[in-house]
Amino acid sequence: MYAYIEGSLLWHTDLHFMRCTAAMARPTARRLGCRPITPSRLPYAGASFVAAPLFQSKKDKTKLVLLKSLLLLSGAAIIWLGLNVGLGGIETLGWQGAGDFVQVTDPGTFAVQDNHTRFIAGVWTCVGVLFVAGAFALQRLRTVLIVLIGMIFVGGLMRLTQSDMALLMSRDIAPSLVAELVLFPLLGLWIARATRGAEHV
Repeated sequence: MYAYIEGSLLWHTDLHFMRCTAAMARPTARRLGCRPITPSRLPYAGASFVAAPLFQSKKDKTKLVLLKSLLLLSGAAIIWLGLNVGLGGIETLGWQGAGDFVQVTDPGTFAVQDNHTRFIAGVWTCVGVLFVAGAFALQRLRTVLIVLIGMIFVGGLMRLTQSDMALLMSRDIAPSLVAELVLFPLLGLWIARATRGAEHV
């Protein structure tokens, strides 16, 4: 539904009228889950105003639901991975079970590094919590989510410093690397576009 307001009144008269219209429409729009007309959304064209869409399209709402669902699932996966390492440490592979893949020759140094690893895992867990929160407060946490995605991208770049292409292209590392360098940046772009100029998402 589109509302068109046209007239030849003076600028201050039109602006006052539009403010009144937006104020009256806001309670109804909120009950219907729609965004009301506000003066900031009305481009001035000569002596006329053309209002923005009063209702979000069904397609836009569907995309928003998909975005929030993706944030929720991504956050849950990150939390699982963080707890996996944080509670299990290096030696046990976390919830993946015990494995004889490491032999400790210096217990003191290993304990220190294992403790640092648990700390990093705790930070990673908090990243997941923020992703989950972003699924319910997308507009409020917009900047936070984009910054976190930037951090994940930098983490992916740090993998490349190992200079072992066989390892980086292996099935154990490649999926994570693609997600960090490609998929998460695309998610950040989607968040930025979906929340641009939105008031309630």
